[in-house]
Amino acid sequence: MGGERQAAALSLEDRGTVQISLNGDSLRRATDGSLLYAGDRVVTGPNGYASLKLFDGTVVRLDSETDVTLAQSTREETSGEFS
Repeated sequence: MGGERQAAALSLEDRGTVQISLNGDSLRRATDGSLLYAGDRVVTGPNGYASLKLFDGTVVRLDSETDVTLAQSTREETSGEFS
């Protein structure tokens, strides 16, 4: 355990509000392409939509009114884990 920390890239749609909290800071308006790590949070508003692209190429769509915190995102030599 304790592999290399990996970022998830945030992709925004052209509508609604998406906010992020980095390193436990206050929520602020997200920008397209923001890199998120374990402990960072994404909150989508009533009409906000976004996607997270994980280090292995997986894309997770975040619908409106979603509140998600990345718990772990690491890559080992032979495997990876995201939660």
